[in-house]
Amino acid sequence: MLEESADLRKFLDNPTLRRTDQEKALAALAEKAGFCPLTKKILGTLAHKRRLPMLAGIIAALQGEIAESKGEITAEVTAAEELSQEQAGHIAAALKKSFGRTVTVVLKKDAAIIGGLIIRVGSKLIDSSVRAKLDRLHRALKNPNASQDKKKKREVA
Repeated sequence: MLEESADLRKFLDNPTLRRTDQEKALAALAEKAGFCPLTKKILGTLAHKRRLPMLAGIIAALQGEIAESKGEITAEVTAAEELSQEQAGHIAAALKKSFGRTVTVVLKKDAAIIGGLIIRVGSKLIDSSVRAKLDRLHRALKNPNASQDKKKKREVA
């Protein structure tokens, strides 16, 4: 619901609303959506303690914990152009082989990377974008005496 409704996000982030009004509105929303009693209670507590702006982060953390307990990981894949589902499937299969766990691929588009992919899995980053390679080449050309940069020149070339 949070992803689909800008009005709901504004409602949750609005500090000028009274706590009781937010509690009542969320209780009605939870009832209509058919949330379990525990979820309703958590929403009520967050409203009462003025922690509703943290709801999206709480949900994301909880989803991460659930995925972790199931042995799943999420990979954020950024490409210069839209990737097909077939391409995403190939990426997921390759990542599953590398990490040994089920991988959910979240696709993003960023034309600024020019080409290639940027893959983020947890704290690991695989940047094979053309932009990153051009940046490395640019740094290597600016400082031709550094031995580390000579290695990077060969890598980029």
